[in-house]
Amino acid sequence: QPPTQPPTQPPTQPPTQPTTQPPAINKPKPPVVVPPAAGVKFAKAATSWVRLTWNPADNINGYDIYRAASKSDQYRKIATVAGASNSFTDTKLASGHNYYYKIMAYRIENGKRYSAAFSSPAAAATLPGKVTMKKPKAGKKKATIKWRKRNDADKYQIYRAVKKNGAYKKVKTTSKKASSWTNKKLKKGKKYYYKVRAVKYLDGKAYYGAFSKKVVVQSR
Repeated sequence: QPPTQPPTQPPTQPPTQPTTQPPAINKPKPPVVVPPAAGVKFAKAATSWVRLTWNPADNINGYDIYRAASKSDQYRKIATVAGASNSFTDTKLASGHNYYYKIMAYRIENGKRYSAAFSSPAAAATLPGKVTMKKPKAGKKKATIKWRKRNDADKYQIYRAVKKNGAYKKVKTTSKKASSWTNKKLKKGKKYYYKVRAVKYLDGKAYYGAFSKKVVVQSR
C-alpha cells in the first residue's frame, strides 16, 4: 500500500481586526460678521428735523441709531430702524443746532442678535429759524433796518430790492451779534425793500433759515 498522506489543512488566516474610524471632529462655525453701515450722510433738514441716509446692504435686519450733541459727547441710542430701510429722520430737534450720528447695523441668526461696528460719524444741522424784523428807520440818504437776534444764528444775510416786485440781491452779511445795519449812499426819496435771514454753518457749509417779512424804507 502506498503511504498514507495526512489531509491537507487550509492555511490559517490571522483573525480579522475590526476597522476603527477616527472620531468625528465638529468644526467650529465661522463667526457671524456683520458689515458696518456705509455711506452714512446728512441728506436734508428743516428747523426741527434732519434726515440721514446710508447705502443699502444685504442680509441686514435693521439699524440702531446713535446721536451726540457734539463731536466729543457720548453717543446715545435714540432709535432702531427695522428692516431694509436706508434712511432715518430725527424729529423734535432744536433749530440751528449741530448733531452727530453713528449707525450700527445688526443681523439676527437663529434667534441671536449680532451687531456690526459703528459707522463713521455723520454731522447734521437743523436750519435756523425765521428772523423777526423790527421797525426800520429812515435817514438822510440812508436806511437802518433792525431785527431780533436769534440764538440759533451764526450770521445774518441782508437782501435788498429797489422795486416793490423786483429781485432781491444780497447786500450785507453781518456777525451773529448784530441786530441792525445801516445802508448808506441811497438815493434821496427812493423806497428800498429789505429781507433778512439767519445762517448756520456746519463744517464750513452754510445752511439758511427762511427769509423774514420784507420791510420798506424811504430815504430822506
